[in-house]
Amino acid sequence: MSDSEVLYDDPGGSWAALAFPIVLVAVGIGVEAMTGPVFWTLWVLAGGVLLLFTVLWVYARRRFCRVRVTATELTQGSEVLAIDKIAKVFPASPRDEQVRELRILGGGHTVPRKYQPVRLQLTDDTRVLAWARDAEALRTALRSAIGT
Repeated sequence: MSDSEVLYDDPGGSWAALAFPIVLVAVGIGVEAMTGPVFWTLWVLAGGVLLLFTVLWVYARRRFCRVRVTATELTQGSEVLAIDKIAKVFPASPRDEQVRELRILGGGHTVPRKYQPVRLQLTDDTRVLAWARDAEALRTALRSAIGT
């Protein structure tokens, strides 16, 4: 396995979401064209504002909710953890939802919404909480990376 081989990758957000404001404006213009005059300036302004907020939303999701595992590192949001610092990947358990005392990787105070927790033990015996949309796929990738 090469160092740059990606074992798990969740970018956090998709640029395909930019289609939403464009389609919304196109539908609005179409409906308005069938019912009377089209207020082009208003539609361009509304579409531009929606597009700006969507770009900011996708950029933030890609920056703070990214999960990536390679042979050498685990990326959780803005935090990068070397794989050689991970000693153990715990299996899923019903208690995973109740792990309030563990530090959350990625710099957040909680696991992001719609993400599942993955408990890890580091080589210095501290336990931390990683997270992913597909927790079992993340566990499999981490186990493959650390060789267990």
